[in-house]
This record gives sequence, structure tokens and C-alpha cells, in this order.
Amino acid sequence: DLHEIGLRMVTDFFEMEGWDTFYLGANMPPQAVVDTVVERHADVLAISATISLHLGAVRDLIQMVRARAECRRVKILVGGYPFLVAPELWRKVGADGCASNAQDATGLATQLLAPELEP
Repeated sequence: DLHEIGLRMVTDFFEMEGWDTFYLGANMPPQAVVDTVVERHADVLAISATISLHLGAVRDLIQMVRARAECRRVKILVGGYPFLVAPELWRKVGADGCASNAQDATGLATQLLAPELEP
């Protein structure tokens, strides 16, 4: 959706933790998101929704990412108001986890990637 402040903050927190980030902006077409995830060899995709009306689009985007073989290891985090109200909603949209704030998002991403980073 069109709210950018939360995702910009999450991006800043990831950068402060040493991650390389690429901010895609609000309301980017789903196929462009998937293409960018593939092109950039992303490890994590963070998706935000501010209202419940957009949950279908979040679920659809996650399914598109999951359908690409090149994205099979990408961890998907979700956040935003609907996920705060319904803490288990992230499972229903097919994400790997949910964070209630930017600091928790970086910690969760690190935790989700930890098994892949072990020698």
C-alpha cells in the first residue's frame, strides 16, 4: 500500500545492522518485486500492510515469490497493523515470520537465516 514510513524505518534498521538493502517503495507491481528479488539475489523480503484490505495482495505476492525456484531460500517477513492485531496472521499469508517493529525484524531475519549461514 502507499504508506512508506514503516518500511523505510525497517530498511534503516537493517542497514544499521550491516545488511545491504534495496527499498522497492510503496505499491510496486508484484511481478517487479519478484523480478527484483531474483535479480538482487535477496535473502530476505519484508512486506508491510497497513490495512486488512491489502492482505490478499500480500498473500498473492508471497505465493508469486514462492513459485520461483530462484527464490526458494528467500525468507519473507511481514509487518503492519493487521499483523499486530492478529499475531498468527503471518502464517495464513505464507510468510516465514512477523515482526512488530524494525528492531525485531532485523533480529528475526538473522535468526531465520542462521541455519543457512552455519558451515
